[in-house]
Amino acid sequence: LFTDETDSEVIDALEDLEKSASLQALILDLRGNGGGVVAPLTAVAGTFLPSGSVVYYEAEQEGETPVVTAETPRFVGPLAVLVDGGTASAAEILAAALAENSGAILVGQETFGKGSIQAIYPLEDGSTLHITTAVWLTPDHKRLDGVGLTPDHAVEVQPGQDAVLDAALDALREMIE
Repeated sequence: LFTDETDSEVIDALEDLEKSASLQALILDLRGNGGGVVAPLTAVAGTFLPSGSVVYYEAEQEGETPVVTAETPRFVGPLAVLVDGGTASAAEILAAALAENSGAILVGQETFGKGSIQAIYPLEDGSTLHITTAVWLTPDHKRLDGVGLTPDHAVEVQPGQDAVLDAALDALREMIE
């Protein structure tokens, strides 16, 4: 899940990888990632995308608003993003941004399709009221909410093996050879 620490965790992991090996390609596993906090999204996207790359959110009263990366990418190269039906919200938005802005390949199954922004109001009885205030759009202005992302390489889950990871490795090998 995306938390307030996700951006620094991604940068730390990438620095560790850079110290231990010469990176030619990278796999980002977002399977089963239901999203979470959206705040670190631009910093994580900026780890892989040039400054100015965008996704959008759309609110009824305001229209489309771009969300722009401001970082210098730390990794530029072939990238595969593993996705499945549990990939939602911030993880899904990141997958769309990487695929449509940098040509990252999506491998796995169709994503969940939860691309809404909600205001959360605590109630006196301890419950909360969630009101959708906007929806996320991909860099190509496609709605995510209720639709999801279709992978470039659709792979069925195989018991006892990670067929999705294997397919991503094969696709990246072809890209770097």
